[in-house]
Amino acid sequence: MAARFSFFRHELLAPLITCREDGYLLNRFSVSRIGSSVTSNNSLRGLFFRHPGESRDLPLGARELDNNGSRPEFVLGPAAGRSRGPGRWRVAGRSSGIEGEAGFALILTLVVILALSLITLAMTQWLWTALDQAKTNRDRAVAERTMAEAEAVSLYLLATRPLSFRGLELPTPERLPSAAHHPLWVNDAADAPQGISHIRLDDHPYLLQRTVVRFQDARGLINLNLVSEGDIYSLLGIFGVAEGERDPLIAKLQDYTDRDSLVRLNGAEAPQYEDLGLEPPANAPLRTPWEVLRVIDWDKVEGIARDGSQWSLLTSTAPINGLNINTAPRALLELMPLMTPDSVDRVIARRVQQPIIDALEFGAIAGITMADGPSRFGPFPSNSLILTMTVPSSGLERRVAVRLMPNAPDRPWRIDYDVELPPAERDGGGETPDELDLPLQSPGS
Repeated sequence: MAARFSFFRHELLAPLITCREDGYLLNRFSVSRIGSSVTSNNSLRGLFFRHPGESRDLPLGARELDNNGSRPEFVLGPAAGRSRGPGRWRVAGRSSGIEGEAGFALILTLVVILALSLITLAMTQWLWTALDQAKTNRDRAVAERTMAEAEAVSLYLLATRPLSFRGLELPTPERLPSAAHHPLWVNDAADAPQGISHIRLDDHPYLLQRTVVRFQDARGLINLNLVSEGDIYSLLGIFGVAEGERDPLIAKLQDYTDRDSLVRLNGAEAPQYEDLGLEPPANAPLRTPWEVLRVIDWDKVEGIARDGSQWSLLTSTAPINGLNINTAPRALLELMPLMTPDSVDRVIARRVQQPIIDALEFGAIAGITMADGPSRFGPFPSNSLILTMTVPSSGLERRVAVRLMPNAPDRPWRIDYDVELPPAERDGGGETPDELDLPLQSPGS
């Protein structure tokens, strides 16, 4: 028995037990006389429970449950010669108090682990969200910077390169006119020097570094401030407006832009806007193509109001008369009387190779008879253009309406509007941009 408990005593109980010469064994639970339990080789006979106030001992691993609920405590004592006395025993390794504390500690540990896990998960999700947002902000900042650079180059070209029937000419630096005598676009079409290349003004895409740039002559679009009722009637058909709904929309648009307060049939003036809780009509020309959405019922036209609409690709608000068939979009050419898809294809193919100068030439190419007399056709570009800049990776598009003012004393151009919006849906969406490699020397340098 001494050899059997030797390891247990020295390795497990040594930190808890102190033997004294008077035969008592001390531990952190109680003091007990061991008497003959201490053998000559200092072995232990047994480890017992001692019930407070009583002298009986219980074997190791036993628990006595008395009637008053008192808790036994650990003591060291002799294994023989003691009466167990009355009581109910059951096998247990620890007392009920220690067992309850251990269970509570386990639950608390699990709760703490769960809480830490949830906190870690929340912090991880927050971190990934913050990183995604930072990347989005960085990409947007880069896109805005590259579009601003492309805008600066485009405005510089418009202010320093001459216009011709075919577009914006890019002559070699030695052929550039001087700044003091710049023919440019002012009714001197025949004098505009042609370069080795040119920029088309029909919304054709060009790649300038990482930005896709498009130049659109405003004369190639329908002017909403000067449009005839017949033209706007046909235009609304492109955007899915039923024929019976077009005349009321046109009447409300005319009431919005005219200077008087008289109400047309099916029209609307300030009282009608006030009844609907809307701002009153401007009674002035539209400033942007999107201003029509402030006109009563126009915001209900899905084809115009939705993101990516072609409305701004077909209309303008610049003070320009006439229609330039060299820069008009396909959709507007198809609206012209007697035009067929084949006629439109022939016109577009011809104007890419050589600009169309007059209405008779246009009629011969399209295969239709043109009436004699004054024509609305204006084959030369206007001084109002729309720049569209897109960074494909960002999903962002800027449209800038520019009015060139070469004779102004304080500035070479004026910005009529500058907006950011989702990219518009174009018929030639898969068109490959041409590289725009530019010599950027200034005139006369």
